[in-house]
Amino acid sequence: MIGLETMTNMVQKYYGTDSSKSSDFGTRIMIWSIIVLSFAASLCPVYSVSSETAAMSVENGNYRVAFVKSTFTGAAYNNAFYPFYNKYNYIEEGVKVYKNLDKLTGYLSDAPANNPDMFKWIDGLVSHTAKLLQNSTISVLEDAEINDGKLFKKNGTNAYDILIFGHEEYATKAMYDNIRKFVARGGVALFLDGNIFYAEVTYDPTDQSVTLKKGHSWVYNGIYATRSVYERWANETSSWIGSNYYEAFGPANKYKNGTYIYNYLNDPFDYSPVRFEDQYVTNPAVNIIWDYQYSDPEHKIATYWKPFGAGKVIVMGIFFERILKDPRFLDFYDKLLTEYALSNPNTIPEFPTAILAMATLMTAVLLLYNANYVKLLLKRHYHHS
Repeated sequence: MIGLETMTNMVQKYYGTDSSKSSDFGTRIMIWSIIVLSFAASLCPVYSVSSETAAMSVENGNYRVAFVKSTFTGAAYNNAFYPFYNKYNYIEEGVKVYKNLDKLTGYLSDAPANNPDMFKWIDGLVSHTAKLLQNSTISVLEDAEINDGKLFKKNGTNAYDILIFGHEEYATKAMYDNIRKFVARGGVALFLDGNIFYAEVTYDPTDQSVTLKKGHSWVYNGIYATRSVYERWANETSSWIGSNYYEAFGPANKYKNGTYIYNYLNDPFDYSPVRFEDQYVTNPAVNIIWDYQYSDPEHKIATYWKPFGAGKVIVMGIFFERILKDPRFLDFYDKLLTEYALSNPNTIPEFPTAILAMATLMTAVLLLYNANYVKLLLKRHYHHS
């Protein structure tokens, strides 16, 4: 990586420090611009993606689509996690909890005790999608399969073109990394619910259980639990997915009479009264598909897509399960698939805001560096006038 000092030395070596010695101001600007852009590019993430890796299986519309059954999240709602959260809600930061730690382990179930209908949306949407994409191969994956690397073929290429997620609140580190790698290699991840990757768990395949590791305001080391971050990968998720969790339905967003302080002013699905767990945009690199015009100016809630590596993510922004039976949602879902998910993978490289700021700063330095030469030109102009 080229540093600012190195670049400055390069220009000084070849063009001198005295601006008056240069006879071509335009050439100097061009050289500096090339160096600035090269420096910025050197900071950008590089994804080595072959055309085979990035390409979707689009022959005759034969897309490889996988719906993800969020069984790790289901385990957390299977008489687990939440009894502990509620019992120790009063605990302050720094206090160690040694009791009731068995509640931080949950067991996988097709009908979690606290949300037995959790996975019922999958069959209906699979059937709907099969009619929409008649030549496609549609599968259902479970979290454990993603954890074990089943998103990829033996040669490392993506085994699927599109992943469709529901309530994916809890994930292992391996699962999180595999999904990010899947997108970077040209895949599309469509997140239909909010509360994405809020907490990290560990997975034990022997007894089919997950145990909280970090997130949801706790960290558990196997001996005791203590207060920690709410959203486990907040910065990382903002960077590559483009948003973070927002609790629009919570008591902090209600008046004393129970009505909501903020509302969705552009709400085609009548979602406002049934609102649940949303995502709010925290990355300026997203491309808005539908802005719900949430009236809290600090939280933009929108359906959007965002490029990442050779692929893209699409985020519904609201909790789709609350509007699943609305035909207007199904029309919108069809549009998300056909006009956004199934278009050619976006290959525009990410250009983080910090790098743009660095490039802008260096351009300012460039102009200041040439200020003496500009003054010299003006002096000569008025001298000959």
